[in-house]
Order: sequence, then C-alpha cells, then structure tokens
Amino acid sequence: EHQPRGLVNTLRELIAVQPAPDELAQELAQMRLPVMLLAGSNDVSSLAPSRVLADQLPHATLRVVANGGHLINLTHPAEFNQALTELCDRAWSLPH
Repeated sequence: EHQPRGLVNTLRELIAVQPAPDELAQELAQMRLPVMLLAGSNDVSSLAPSRVLADQLPHATLRVVANGGHLINLTHPAEFNQALTELCDRAWSLPH
C-alpha cells in the first residue's frame, strides 16, 4: 500500500505535469510500435483517456477489462497476462 505522502508527491510531481493525450497527438501518430492499452470498465479516471490514446496511436489495441478498476494487473491477473502475452507476440513478430 502507498504511504499518503508518497502518493501526494507522485501526483504533484509526476502525474499532474504530464501533457494531455491531445497535446501529443502529432508525436503519437508517428509511433510504429504496437501498444496495448488496458483499462478496467469501472476505472472512471483512465477509461476515457485510454480511448483517446487508442484512437491516436496507429498500432494500438485497447482492452477494457469487465468489472475492472484501476489495478487490473492485481485484480484480474489472467486478463492482464493474456493482454501482455498478445502484446509481446505482436512486438516479436515485427521485422527486426
């Protein structure tokens, strides 16, 4: 579990200063690597931005985990591992 002070510092110093996806649209459109976006269907803070990113990234796949929250890697490990395996398979199949 995160200590409150550490969480506040992370939010202030890292997350709050990140540009919005639409500010990065030109850069994101140039990405050529496969991307897997995972969001829980109950994660109100991440689902909408994940959809925006999926639309802006040319090789992105969005996987919405039913009844998942923000920590789907912990609460839905099978779905998380399957998505990660699919991403690795896509990445390894690219020409080197």
